[in-house]
Amino acid sequence: MPTCSHKPPERTRGSGPCEIRAEIKNRNGTDRHWCFTHGQPAWRPDGTPMESCSGAFFDAVPERDILELDLRDTLVGVWGALPPALTFGDVVAEAAGVHVHARKRGGDTKHVDRSYKMVRLHHDGRELLIEASAAVAFSISQMLGIPTAVLTCPKPDCKATHLDELMFASANHRKHQCNRCGRPFFDSAGPSVSNPLTDAHTVLGLGPRPSPTMPNRPLSLRTEEFVGVAIWPSNNAIVWTCDRPEEAGVHVHAWNELGEAVIDETYSSVMIDGHLLDEEQLRLLCAQRALAHKPADVVTQDCEHCGAALTTVASETFLQPQTQHPCEACGGTTRTRRRVFCHPLAGL
Repeated sequence: MPTCSHKPPERTRGSGPCEIRAEIKNRNGTDRHWCFTHGQPAWRPDGTPMESCSGAFFDAVPERDILELDLRDTLVGVWGALPPALTFGDVVAEAAGVHVHARKRGGDTKHVDRSYKMVRLHHDGRELLIEASAAVAFSISQMLGIPTAVLTCPKPDCKATHLDELMFASANHRKHQCNRCGRPFFDSAGPSVSNPLTDAHTVLGLGPRPSPTMPNRPLSLRTEEFVGVAIWPSNNAIVWTCDRPEEAGVHVHAWNELGEAVIDETYSSVMIDGHLLDEEQLRLLCAQRALAHKPADVVTQDCEHCGAALTTVASETFLQPQTQHPCEACGGTTRTRRRVFCHPLAGL
């Protein structure tokens, strides 16, 4: 089983020179050098330390991609922004990050509706830093119905809060690799997915996160009537302080020929070009798109034995692209030349 790997957290990017030291050894006896500045491996195959780790090449997050909000006078909804499950026509893709809706208390108009790399929330003297990597991982786990926990490194000189991101957010696992010191550890409680945003409301001193409600709001549309359409399955907010319930269902954006957003709403069901969308299928497709290296890695592929549409689900433990695709209908295996996710809706 692979051990957790990750990109440098947003807060460490551009944070200064690498601090590289070795505290444990690899299985072959060589030193495992680790960068404590950026939380990245820093050893060569022969066990000698690198001059700098991969995290040293990331620029600091620009100020325009950092948002600070005080919750005393602001109502917010905060989510991990994932790529749309489905797009039709001309859709400008928004980078993955921390998506925020915010409006002043007593106001009706949102003064924030965009995604950021980092969001810092303040409430009654408490502070929560939400980084894009953690927010996206939170949403991937939500899409796949995987509950998350908050794990900390058990090493007495570390105690860093652990994040399982990318494919490691897609399935429970026992072995984890600390994001700060690089030392592996096991969750004594059993297989799990760790995300520091799991208890966001508790950290901020807020009440329990309310459960979303399903609106009675069906939608039927034809893509030919719009320049672009993007569709997501809903996922629970990381932080929700608005004075109305969060809505579950299928979220739709649509733009007219002037580039104006004419649809931006969550619906109980969506019929598109006569095809009724299945929300559970959308959830899996959305997670696949978030974990794919590029859009072309998510395809519609029929079984070469029986012709049934193939679907890539978690293989053994993690959801990741495959070259061998078992068919649930006939049990046969179809091979592809490159690693891809298969999903019946990918070519819709």
